[in-house]
Amino acid sequence: MILFFRGKAATGKSSLANLIQQKVGYDIISKDSIFDELLIQGLDWDNANSITYNELANKIQNFHDSNNNVIVDIGLSHTPSFVHFLSKMNLNKNNIKQFLFVCSEDDLWEARILKRINSPEGPNQSMKSVEEAKNHYGKYTIEKLQEESEVDSALSLTVMFKEIKSNAPDYFK
Repeated sequence: MILFFRGKAATGKSSLANLIQQKVGYDIISKDSIFDELLIQGLDWDNANSITYNELANKIQNFHDSNNNVIVDIGLSHTPSFVHFLSKMNLNKNNIKQFLFVCSEDDLWEARILKRINSPEGPNQSMKSVEEAKNHYGKYTIEKLQEESEVDSALSLTVMFKEIKSNAPDYFK
């Protein structure tokens, strides 16, 4: 089974993916890890982005085809971009679960963004202000797809874990 975690930066996708990995040991495919490595190797932003999504799609397809469990920490908060990305793969809908991460508390999300600005986690963490982050995501269409479950990262990681587990019980057998 493949769990897709998508949403804006600082909504808990990576934190929850890491917690699930610790508890059940499944692999994580992180868009940011692939992208950061390409940037470190000297690729420009646009080429790194294109290569990242192609490599990501190939890895996801391989996990899917071999019936292995994986968590995909992808970002792609812009719903049309996520839908387009999914169309690159041939995935059995019964073997995937999709989650849109949100943060219902704006002050909490802004504090998390500010923390990232002050301690960037990688070269792709390029936002310089909370206002820039708000403007960036304000340009996106961020909507929950019919087949997605919403996860509110204003809740504790324990509560978020329980939500994921209840929405993807086959993943946790």
